[in-house]
Amino acid sequence: MFRTDRNGQSYAGYQEYRQHNHVPKASFSKIDDALIQKGLISIIQTRGKRTYMNIYFLPVFDELTGMSYPITNSVRTKLNYRHCRVPFIMVPATLEKWFLSSKLLTVTEKKVLLKCYRYNSLMYFGGVDPSVYREENGVTYISPRFYEDLYETESELLDIIDRLIDLELLMKVEVVVEYIDFEFDRLSRIKGDHTLGSAIPEGCSLITILRPKHQVKDDVLALKGDDTIHAA
Repeated sequence: MFRTDRNGQSYAGYQEYRQHNHVPKASFSKIDDALIQKGLISIIQTRGKRTYMNIYFLPVFDELTGMSYPITNSVRTKLNYRHCRVPFIMVPATLEKWFLSSKLLTVTEKKVLLKCYRYNSLMYFGGVDPSVYREENGVTYISPRFYEDLYETESELLDIIDRLIDLELLMKVEVVVEYIDFEFDRLSRIKGDHTLGSAIPEGCSLITILRPKHQVKDDVLALKGDDTIHAA
């Protein structure tokens, strides 16, 4: 996991890495050399007193041949991810310590939190996609894609979610939803957060969704001046 700037660059060298990870310098050098040889990173010109590196897209691994094939030689930036149509997760910089150096979270808890950010969109869902997790009419709906590839049960996932809420990394939010039947699908339109005591618009329902406590700055700015959360 690398923290990169908008140009897809990150600080290089052991001094920067050891702030968050406890790996001996000799082991770090071997890992660093291997990543360079595989074309995953490259050291670039030093600016000032720091050395920087480019971070590239991970290649696609072919299980049949055992070979890895590059998708593109572009560096990893938000814009390039979208142009290449590669799924990605954006995590706020404020969570850096939780993922890189904190010992309060287990590896599985970090993976679940990353999953929440994978399906998170303030603009479209007001938080985590309700098709992945929602509470409605006293029933909790959880999509298997949320936990199956983590090799966790639904019950274990719920326990982890409760722990992340206790740590104030996640919260549950009641939102107003409108369901729209379109051909053979049922689409949901999140209208916005529900204010306690306010009337529910006709044809709408209340559901509870998950919302990461820390949000990516760009998503927050995009919602300023707009009281509604746009349709999914």
